Amino acid sequence: MNIPWYPSEVAEINSYKKEERRENCLAWAREKKNMASTHCVVLFSLQQKICKTAIFVALVAQWIRHRSPKPGIAGSSPAEGTDNNFGT
Repeated sequence: MNIPWYPSEVAEINSYKKEERRENCLAWAREKKNMASTHCVVLFSLQQKICKTAIFVALVAQWIRHRSPKPGIAGSSPAEGTDNNFGT
């Protein structure tokens, strides 16, 4: 299984899955035509909000983890910063 590394890949995968889930949900709602069909649409909307929030939180957490340490602050990170050549 390939893990997407870029937000654009994540968005593309999520939009495809979102449309597929939406169509399945709406097809079920049309078939049943009862109060439960409303719950399906509401749950789908809530799920999308949760997914968007989770992706945002993950991207922010990655940014915080990979940013350079502040110069002159001692601790577990070197006070002089890091070398960002990434093996080149």
